[in-house]
Amino acid sequence: METFIKDIRYGVRSLLKRRGFTSIAVLTLALGIGACTAIFSVVDGVLLRSLPYPEAERLVELREVNAKGGPISFAEPNFLDVHARSRTLEGVAEYSGGTATIIGGGEPARALTFRVSGDFFRVLGTQPFLGRTFALEESKPGGAPVMVISYDFWRRVLGGKSDLTGTTLRISDKVLTVVGVMPPGLGFPQNAEVWIPREMSVPETSRSAHNWHVVARVLPAITIEQARAEVSTIGKQLKQEHGKEMDAVDFALIPQQEYMVGNVRGALMMILVAVGFLLLVACANVANLLLAQVTARQREFAVRSALGATRLHLARQFITENLLVTLAAGALGVLLSFWGVDLLIGLNRQGLPRVNEIGVDVRAIAFTLGLCLLVAVVLGLVPLLRFSTRDLEGSLRETGQGRSGQAGQRLRSLLVVAQMALTLILLVAAGLVGKSFYRLLRIDPGFRTESAVAMELNLPRISSTEKQYQDFMQAYQRLKEHGIAPETTVQLGAEEERQRVFQEQSLDQLGQLPGVSAVGTISLLPLRGDGPDGTFFIDNNPAKSGSADFRLASADYFAAMGIPVLRGELSIGAISPTRHLPLSSASQWLGSIGQTKTQSDKQFSSETWTETCVCCTSWEWWVTCTIVELMPPLVPRSTLIACNGRHHPAWP
Repeated sequence: METFIKDIRYGVRSLLKRRGFTSIAVLTLALGIGACTAIFSVVDGVLLRSLPYPEAERLVELREVNAKGGPISFAEPNFLDVHARSRTLEGVAEYSGGTATIIGGGEPARALTFRVSGDFFRVLGTQPFLGRTFALEESKPGGAPVMVISYDFWRRVLGGKSDLTGTTLRISDKVLTVVGVMPPGLGFPQNAEVWIPREMSVPETSRSAHNWHVVARVLPAITIEQARAEVSTIGKQLKQEHGKEMDAVDFALIPQQEYMVGNVRGALMMILVAVGFLLLVACANVANLLLAQVTARQREFAVRSALGATRLHLARQFITENLLVTLAAGALGVLLSFWGVDLLIGLNRQGLPRVNEIGVDVRAIAFTLGLCLLVAVVLGLVPLLRFSTRDLEGSLRETGQGRSGQAGQRLRSLLVVAQMALTLILLVAAGLVGKSFYRLLRIDPGFRTESAVAMELNLPRISSTEKQYQDFMQAYQRLKEHGIAPETTVQLGAEEERQRVFQEQSLDQLGQLPGVSAVGTISLLPLRGDGPDGTFFIDNNPAKSGSADFRLASADYFAAMGIPVLRGELSIGAISPTRHLPLSSASQWLGSIGQTKTQSDKQFSSETWTETCVCCTSWEWWVTCTIVELMPPLVPRSTLIACNGRHHPAWP
C-alpha cells in the first residue's frame, strides 16, 4: 500500500508538470466515457434491468394473430375463453385505456387511465403502497365505482394525504372512490396513473373487436414454451368453433419484457456499438499522446531502469498515472452522462419503454468505474510496448544520440492505422444513418405541418347502456348475415347535442382569430400511434368487406392540415341532430374489394367511385357513409377512412 501511495504521489506530480497533455487526455476520454455511460444507462433501464415485479420472468403478454400472421389486440370473448380454459397460466387479465381528464383534486389533471379486469394486480404480483386494490364485488358488473392511483399521481393531485377515506375523483360523468395507491415505480402499462375496474363498462360480445391487451403470469412449474403451445392450441380451437365470427387464426405468447422492448432493442444495441467505437477512437488518440510523452521521457525511464527499476515497477507506474487520468475523465464523463441521458430520452420519449426506470444510478456509476479501470490498464500497457523489443541500455544510448528508435515509430504507425480504421467505420455508419434520415425527411406524409398548431380537447365520454350495445350487435349481425342496412340517421341525445354545439362554437371562434386560415378536428392526429379500426362493407355486401383504420374528422381538418384532394370535392357541412353520415375521404384505395383501384401511387382509375355506400363497423363505431372524395395516404401503404359525423346511438 505504501508503494502504491508513492506511485500516486509521483503520478500526480508528473501529470501536473504536463498540464497540456493531462487536460487533452482527460477531455478526450471524458467524451467517450460519458457517451458510453449515457447509452449504458438507457440500455440498462430498458433491456438489462428486470421488470419491477415479483418473478417478472413469468409475466407474459398474449396477442391474437390474424390470417396474415400479424399480431393484433384481443377481443374480450376470446380473452374470457383463454381465462377459462388455460391450465398453464396462474392468472390472466385484460387492460385498455388512454388519457383522461380527472377532476376533484384541485385543478383538473390529465392522466393515463386504464380499465383493468379483476385479476390485474394479482397477475402483476404487486401490493398497494396505501389502501387496497379492487375487492371481488367491485370487479363484477354493477360493482361500486372505485379507482386505484399511482404513487406519483397521489403526490401530485392528492398532495400525498395518508387518509383516503371519502376521497373521490370524477372521470367524465362518473364519480369514483379512491381505494388504493400503488408503490413508487409501478406504471404498468405505459406509465399508467389511474386504474379502474373493467366491469364498470358494458361487456363486449364481438370476437372481431380487438380492443384489449392481455397480460398473464405463467405457473411456476411451467415453461414459457409449454404455456405458448397451450395458448396457441386454445386459439386454434376457438377459430374452429366460431369460424367467420372470429378473424384471429391463432394466439401468441410473448415474454412481457420482450413485448415491452419491441423494436427498440436493435436500435439501442446499434447505438451502444457505435459509442463503443467512439471510445476506442478516443483511447487511440490518448495512446498516441502517451507514446509522444514516452518518447520525451525515455531517458528518464532508461535511467530509472539502470538504477534498478524493474519492468513490473515501470508498468505499475504507467498504470497508476493513467488510472488518475481515466478517473478524472470518468468523473467528468458521469457529469456529462446526466445531460446525455436527458437528451436521449427527450429525442424519443414516446418511443422508449420504461422511461421512468432510465437514469444514471449506482449501476451506471459502477459500469463507469469498471470502464475507467479497463482503459487505465490498456493505456498503461501501451508505453511498455515501446520497450518490448529492445533493452533499456540501448534506449539510453539512442536518447543520448538524439534518436527515437524504430520500435516506437512502428508502434505509433500501428496506432495511427487502427485509429484511422475505427474512424472510417464510424464515418461510414454515420453516413448511412444520415442518408436514411435524409430519405425519411423527403417522404411526403400527405399533410403539411408548417404553421399548424394542434391542441387536445377531451370532452366527457357519454356512456351507453347494455341494451344499446345489444341493439348495435343485433343490427351488425343482420347486416353481416342478410345484408340488411342499419338506419342511416342519428338522433343525438341531450348531452351529445350539447357537446356538438360546444364543438361548433369553439371552431367558429377559433376560425375568427387573426391569422387563422382553417380550423378542423379529428379523433386522432396522424402518426400518433394505434387508433380504432374495424370492418367495412361496400354497398352493404358482406362479400365485399375489408378492414381499415378510421378517424372521425370535420371537413375543414383537411384544409388545416394541408391535405390535398386527389379526386372529387369537399362539400361537407355541419352535422345536424338527424343527418345522414357521409364518408368524407378514403385514403389510399379500396383495391379489389371495391370499385376503385390504382394505376400508380397517386393515380386512380376512372371507374365510378362516387356515392359508394360503405359501412364501417366495430364494437364502438358504427358509421354509414358515402365516399365524396379520395385523399392521398397519410403514410405509405396505409389505409385510412375519415368520417365527418357522430357515432351511432348504440355506441357504448
